Amino acid sequence: MSTDWSTLATDRSSTYVADERREFETFGEALVFRERPNPVDAVALTDTMLVVFPSQAILALLDRDPNFSRGLLASLSERMHNLVAEIEASTLFSARQRVAAYLESLAVESGTSRVRLPVTKTVIASRLGVTKETFSRLLRELANQGLITVDKRDILLRDRPRLAPCSTRSRPVSRRCAGSGCRCACGPRALARRRSSLCPRT
Repeated sequence: MSTDWSTLATDRSSTYVADERREFETFGEALVFRERPNPVDAVALTDTMLVVFPSQAILALLDRDPNFSRGLLASLSERMHNLVAEIEASTLFSARQRVAAYLESLAVESGTSRVRLPVTKTVIASRLGVTKETFSRLLRELANQGLITVDKRDILLRDRPRLAPCSTRSRPVSRRCAGSGCRCACGPRALARRRSSLCPRT
């Protein structure tokens, strides 16, 4: 697939962005092994050239090329683990943590603290399981705390060490912040494992 961005969306009545694909990435591999309708729709966000491979061609390649078979299995396994991680994040972590983790992932991917939102806020909000209004409000809150600077779609992560405790990288053991005296950037409802490493005092 050749495009800047596309989304995989479920629930046609109220779109939920289940995943994204970028240039030269693939989707729909599982349909090779199951003769059922695809549970998601692919929506191109830019002009796109899509290449479709027939199932029989893929199955034949699996039979004769072990390296291809292992690569496909590895790709499907990686997506399964990512899906489990997202389900965990959506059930165990707050919207604030999901937004912080998303910003951090953009910084890690780009190799810089200055990032640009790759798609619209509406698409990102749906991907994170929040409304566009909630996403914008959380960005303002992080900006007001001096953690980020927002200029339309361009965002500067000004204090990544303080932003990190807000993200889902801090795996929770409860829904309460670790200790009543914690004053970390993620606030009193933070999910934290160890106060010493996740809740630096200001």
